Amino acid sequence: MKYLQLLNKIKRNNLLRGALVVAATVTLSSCLKNKNTEYVEPDFGGIAAYNTYVSQPKVDFIANQQRYYSGLGYGLNTSYNVFSFSGSGKLSIAFYKENMTAITDTIRTAVVTLKKDSTYSAFLHGEPTQPEILVVNDKLESPSAGKANVRFIHLVSDLGELDLICKGTEEQAQDSTLFSGVDFKGYTKFNEIPAKSYTLKVKDGAGYEEETGNAMTFSAGKNYTIYVTGRKDATSNDLKPSIKRSTN
Repeated sequence: MKYLQLLNKIKRNNLLRGALVVAATVTLSSCLKNKNTEYVEPDFGGIAAYNTYVSQPKVDFIANQQRYYSGLGYGLNTSYNVFSFSGSGKLSIAFYKENMTAITDTIRTAVVTLKKDSTYSAFLHGEPTQPEILVVNDKLESPSAGKANVRFIHLVSDLGELDLICKGTEEQAQDSTLFSGVDFKGYTKFNEIPAKSYTLKVKDGAGYEEETGNAMTFSAGKNYTIYVTGRKDATSNDLKPSIKRSTN
């Protein structure tokens, strides 16, 4: 898959900001020729950043020492940023405290090995005194007609294994389990579901439950990440475990 195909793949999922398309296109143009005017096509990969770390309400996302996003709020994510690379494809990423620049303001760093034409999600999460970065290869695919793709990621450090459940409706009274036994830092593959609205809940083996306040709508042809963030022992209701969704 060529660079423009990757861009189209990301744009079809409505996650690439127009400014990044322009910036990446300029990068492409600068890489097309070497000193002998030969065509040299670089490889490309995309990465989105998520702030699911309860101890930092806003963070900045850094890649290869360049600030790509400032003030990313808790429970929110960036769109995909496209990077060109050659050779190993290693990309240094970091989350900083908002608007800070010193090394001491770094929350956590990681090195991501990008694969050609692949997209990734990087989640800042973890215990209050032990931030971590979880990097997941998104492996986006087009679902069947009338279906949406969903996956589930567990990011609540003080909860055990979780099941993700669709609550019953008037049409189907019984609850149905989408994913079961997902441990902290665990994630599933994308699975297809009929494209419609669902009220979701998570449940652990000890009887703890949390559900979405309103039904979530899943549109045909799209890929979604459902993730649980927060802490069970949080004193603020805003930081208690909650079910969130992003469109990939």
